[in-house]
Amino acid sequence: MSTTKLGRNDLCPKCGKKMKKCQCGGGVKKLGIYRVPAWLFYSAIIMITAIGGWWWGTKRSEENRTAAIVAWGEYFRSRPADSWWLDAPPKGNELPGVATKLSARQQRVLALLKKYKNVSPLATQIYQEFPKFKTSVFTRGISMMVELTATPDLQGLELCFIPANEAAGPQARHPSTVYYKREWRAVMCYAVDLPESLFASVLFHELTHALCHKHNLPSSRAPEASDIFMKEEVRAHGVGLAVLDAATDGQFMAAVDAIVARHEKNASYKEIITALTPNDLLELGRRLNWEMTVSTAALVQMDFFFGIGWRVIQRRAGNNEEKIRSQCIELYRWLLQWGKAH
Repeated sequence: MSTTKLGRNDLCPKCGKKMKKCQCGGGVKKLGIYRVPAWLFYSAIIMITAIGGWWWGTKRSEENRTAAIVAWGEYFRSRPADSWWLDAPPKGNELPGVATKLSARQQRVLALLKKYKNVSPLATQIYQEFPKFKTSVFTRGISMMVELTATPDLQGLELCFIPANEAAGPQARHPSTVYYKREWRAVMCYAVDLPESLFASVLFHELTHALCHKHNLPSSRAPEASDIFMKEEVRAHGVGLAVLDAATDGQFMAAVDAIVARHEKNASYKEIITALTPNDLLELGRRLNWEMTVSTAALVQMDFFFGIGWRVIQRRAGNNEEKIRSQCIELYRWLLQWGKAH
């Protein structure tokens, strides 16, 4: 049986329609026409659109991420310098003056622990288990006790203050303005002036780590990337936020709620935090009457971001404390990754 070759405008011998509109094929081979099944055609269109959208979205996402990195980098570079109350380890006749300063800082810490001991059960435990502190100055990789008496009281957890010259330069190995050093069983702190509410918050945070270490909890020995260590960090951030909100008369969480309210109710914490700009932190500083110096800005950023994530999780999880804790662990892990990328 021979097959007639027909053009697009020829009539199909079977259905009578022009070949360009024929669906039956008519038992003939269509000249110049290679019909593609509709499902394959539309699938190809959808795929091309998706790939194009993915490429454009990826391009825009990368552009936005680059712009955010530049903006945050410029923000931190433009922060006012910290005000240091100790420039270098004391020598000779400087010792009595520095000892007096350290004693005043020691009393300030005790007063803050007493003032905010009732914000949560964990805060109460911290206050009860750390009734005394000894102070020191970090110098050339060791801590130096500076006391007014010949027989200093060496009881209590160590508070080691880091002078300006020990915090600068390539030899400096300090992960943060305030942190807990397990090897020394000491809270390490730059000798800078911080807002009292912020200092109280980070103090309770780091003393949470000290408390876990004191009781030899598994989290105090766990790798920093593990869930069990993250759980300790979440506890520390939780008590820190409670203290910070109490110390600012509720203004800190009010600022967090204002940020969350700007977005749709179903927005994720990742979407909300990623959309933040340095202006949001500057506005927080104005609201709390803080000067956003280098250290203040660096310390409060993590608390602010964690507070936003925690609030979003809390509203969705309701009273399910276990769900809140597990999701806060993922929040903290994501924030660490976000911080490394920015």
